Amino acid sequence: MNIYSAIIARFSHFLCLCTVLFTSYSTFAQGTGRTLEFPSEVGSLAFSPNGELLAAVRSPGGRGPLAVRVWNTRLGQKQFDIATHRHTVQGAAFSASGRLLAIATSDLSGVEVLIAEVSSGRVLGHYDEQSQSNPRVPNFIIEVAISPDDSTLTVNQEAGESKYEIRLLDIRDPSHISRKGEAIFASSAQARSLTYGNNTDMLGFVTTLGSSQAKGHVRLIESSSGKEHLDEKPFTDGEALAFSSDDSFVVATGVIVNKDSGRTAIRVYNVRSGAEVGEFDRYHLCSTTPAFTADGKLLFLATEKGGSAECNLFSADIATNRVSKLIPRKVHASGPFAASRTGRLFAVVDEAQQIHLEQY
Repeated sequence: MNIYSAIIARFSHFLCLCTVLFTSYSTFAQGTGRTLEFPSEVGSLAFSPNGELLAAVRSPGGRGPLAVRVWNTRLGQKQFDIATHRHTVQGAAFSASGRLLAIATSDLSGVEVLIAEVSSGRVLGHYDEQSQSNPRVPNFIIEVAISPDDSTLTVNQEAGESKYEIRLLDIRDPSHISRKGEAIFASSAQARSLTYGNNTDMLGFVTTLGSSQAKGHVRLIESSSGKEHLDEKPFTDGEALAFSSDDSFVVATGVIVNKDSGRTAIRVYNVRSGAEVGEFDRYHLCSTTPAFTADGKLLFLATEKGGSAECNLFSADIATNRVSKLIPRKVHASGPFAASRTGRLFAVVDEAQQIHLEQY
């Protein structure tokens, strides 16, 4: 009799545990979301290509050894941390395959990029350069991106006073990283939002922090050949860029300054033809980071001009330029925003530096 009672008790406990887990997952699926803790100021957020992982990157002004924390988005559990001895974390990027994560760090003594294996969180290798301190030669690595075939690390780097370059590094063997030829881009304007297409070696970015003629451009370059596919100047200053999942379109955001005022703007281009196919200027962007869903819809976080000051998540159909509001309630966002290509997930950082992971 005692054996039967024990079996029934264990079975009941199992049912309760299943109920708790199912309720937790169902609640998340209905959009009530999760709150994720990060022990420093958040500089940026990034989803893995399949949406199963979310990475939070310490801001350049943040404190502590933690560079990046990665969570499992389905369970809301920490997957791994990556620490650095460098003072500043510039950014991080998943490869399109989801296999690798690159983290750019720096301090006055030099720069370092860590290449980590996403499945384990193990650092496979690193690339570093020392800085010349007297006189100092700026060589900060501002951003990084990994080619879709995981063979090339692309670095957006200072190359002296008011000079910037985009360079390619061979990472086929992450334990022995080496440079590949000359810079594929050099300018007095800094590249921003360095991004690869999902299935090609097409590299996209916008320009900022340069002369009025050099900044505000949207550019697409084949990284293998250096061939230019797009060079438009729709902005006074560029902010961010993203490719659609099939690489047919690229969306860019930036600031347009007129005589009396400035405004944020969104431009969409056809990658093959270079033609502008969409603009969404009746919205004030709460975050300059745009994203595309797996079915080609454009996502952005904004308020409507003339409307309330509350941020909402909007979806735009590129074919019709029709915009719909995905979440009719306020989204508390004062920092980074990111949306996954799959899984209908987005993440925002609020005023208290808490990360909110939600579904739409």
